[in-house]
Amino acid sequence: MDSSTLTDALQRADTRAQRWLYDTHAPALYAICLRYMPDEARAQDCLQETFITIYRKVGELREAVALEGWMRRITVNTCLMALRKDGRRDLGLDNLGVDEPVAMDADAVSAMSADELFTTVRQLPDGLREV
Repeated sequence: MDSSTLTDALQRADTRAQRWLYDTHAPALYAICLRYMPDEARAQDCLQETFITIYRKVGELREAVALEGWMRRITVNTCLMALRKDGRRDLGLDNLGVDEPVAMDADAVSAMSADELFTTVRQLPDGLREV
């Protein structure tokens, strides 16, 4: 389905177009939510809120070709708003248990697999993970 046909169908609240959009883009948008939210349940809530916003505001989209970037921006904003609502904007530096910055070997990070890096980032305090 091309972008302009899709946005026209979404503006008409066509449930088939909404379902296609969700099935096609939910995995990528959920991955974004997982990067920001502390757990999977919160990430799922943000994904749901993201699609509600997308369906409501699709009429505001100026260029159909910008749909994917627009949806990613909505996803990030939805996650940031949820974190702000929870009062989790504090970087959590007091909870790190480290008095001084720790030097890190750049080779250690480059040697990590994507899964190891993702797991490590998910363990950071909310504010640091957000950055």
